[in-house]
Amino acid sequence: TRPEYTRNIISGSYGYTWNIRKKFFIRFTPFQANIVKVFNLDTTFFNNLTDPYLKNSYKDHFDIGVGANLYYTTDPSVNPQKSYFYLRYQADVAGNIISLFNKSLKTNEFGERLIWGSPYSQYFKMELSGVYTFKFGADASKMLVVRLLGGVGKGYGNSKVVPFEKLLWGGGAYSLRGWQARTLGPGYAPKDSLFKLPNQTGDIRLEGNIEFRFPIAWLLKGAIFADAGNIWTFNRKNDSLNQFDKRGVFKFNNFYKHIALDWGVGLRLDITFAILRLDMGFKSYNPATSQWIPLSKIFRGNNYEITFGIGYPF
Repeated sequence: TRPEYTRNIISGSYGYTWNIRKKFFIRFTPFQANIVKVFNLDTTFFNNLTDPYLKNSYKDHFDIGVGANLYYTTDPSVNPQKSYFYLRYQADVAGNIISLFNKSLKTNEFGERLIWGSPYSQYFKMELSGVYTFKFGADASKMLVVRLLGGVGKGYGNSKVVPFEKLLWGGGAYSLRGWQARTLGPGYAPKDSLFKLPNQTGDIRLEGNIEFRFPIAWLLKGAIFADAGNIWTFNRKNDSLNQFDKRGVFKFNNFYKHIALDWGVGLRLDITFAILRLDMGFKSYNPATSQWIPLSKIFRGNNYEITFGIGYPF
């Protein structure tokens, strides 16, 4: 439930999981489905959306497809005593099987094929992340952790855009911690004032993180970290209205200019069965304003963020 709309989702899936030598874990879901219905949509909010692609994402839709999750680690133990690496890949593809029956499906006024009165979604989405943890010290209690992450999603066929519950976003306790969740990007576009709660989303996500973890006393541990990244949208060439915000478009020749940067410090309480985490992140470079934030201003306005999380961010 949000101020702009209420969304109901019914989901179901069936899949298989197995592992190879306890280092390579596979989850394959040959069937996964979502039925999404939007209620109480604020007409003022909807009519003020200038991006027709964004409008399209706030519709009822039916999502059926397949998914896969691959995970590889060099050390599967609960608490590795040596440096280790893991790689995670996740992919979802929807709508291709249904598209084989397009000729027998009804259409709406926009030419979209319908299932149970709602357009079915057709898209792909994939994310890849790699994390290396360097352990050192006499008891391997100090760690330097590096993560690289990339994601992309694109609608095609019966969908102009990826469903809104599948769109990518940045910020928050498990992303760039100098930003509140869903307030970053896309590109150097400013935060959309139409949303009463932040909801900045995109089609592409790139991120890098580095964190040094060290013991303090008893169950308390500390961390110093830095994050970099952003989200972007694809260039919507078929948009005849040409109303979408081009400041969020991903371009190979200049996307690096819109990488957001932050740094921060954190505390972790290790109670064995869980890690309780408190982080304070400070913006270093804000692409929305194209400004570097000097140390003298890190506590002003929205230049810092305090986040709480369960478990390590990566």
